[in-house]
Amino acid sequence: MYHLQKSNKTNYNQSNDIQSNEIEKKSNDVTGKKPKTLMIFDQEISVKTWRDLLAHFLNTISEFEPELFQQLVEEYPHFINNSPEKLRESRKLNNGYYIEVNLSADSIYRFCKQATETIGLLSDDWHIEI
Repeated sequence: MYHLQKSNKTNYNQSNDIQSNEIEKKSNDVTGKKPKTLMIFDQEISVKTWRDLLAHFLNTISEFEPELFQQLVEEYPHFINNSPEKLRESRKLNNGYYIEVNLSADSIYRFCKQATETIGLLSDDWHIEI
């Protein structure tokens, strides 16, 4: 298990990829932009769509920090749920939970940003290559 140290906010990846906070500075709108790589918890994950990015983002948190994933489940039941009927369009995660995928690129990006803030992960600690 990967342990997130909230008190010593460690930068998990020092790559030259576009960081999420840099995306926000350049544009608050990621619409029309396709993600290529998600980097989180020292994992580099190739993605093709924002929906893929969201699934990999949450699968990675669930795998490395299950307690923090559970915190996200409790905080965002309209985005993460154990019942697909409670979501408009869902995708199943590796841990059996379902996520809402009927979202725009901007909504997915904003959710990822909010989720990282909720669990204490700095925006510098996760990266999206566009």
